[in-house]
Amino acid sequence: TLTLLRVLRWQAYAYGEQGRFAEQQAAAERQLRLARTVHDRVHEGHALHSLGWVALRASHFPEARQLLAQSVATFEQLQDPGNESYVRATFGSALLSLGLYNEAKANYARVITLARQQHLPWIEARALNDLGAIEAESGDLAPAAQHYAEAHTVHATIGQWAGPRARPRRPAG
Repeated sequence: TLTLLRVLRWQAYAYGEQGRFAEQQAAAERQLRLARTVHDRVHEGHALHSLGWVALRASHFPEARQLLAQSVATFEQLQDPGNESYVRATFGSALLSLGLYNEAKANYARVITLARQQHLPWIEARALNDLGAIEAESGDLAPAAQHYAEAHTVHATIGQWAGPRARPRRPAG
């Protein structure tokens, strides 16, 4: 069962990276059912994260927020700060999509704290960049510049200069 849960987790992730969101959702739903059946909270949290990501990509922002909040709560309860920081980074995107800037700022501050504690610089850089975007959007350019500069420093430290490649759009139908 654990092997199947791991396969479903990474299969869902791979589908998502390919833009195959219906298949990602099906794999994550199966993972969630199985994880709950065997009381595997870690894989339950990952399945909720995948489902939240699918909802986010489909612009179903309230649903994404709910699923991602459940995933965050799961990893908080498990005292798993590494996975919590990763999920919180996605949760912040849902909050931003709903225009909940103060909640998003507080969330990203928590992401940065966790990412620094867990030595996860790529998650820290993402949160810093998103904080910069929030500040820039609200017209607070000095804090925005500071967050962007910090994100740049983190990227330079880890040698990450380019984001993921743009995915070609799949034809409809």
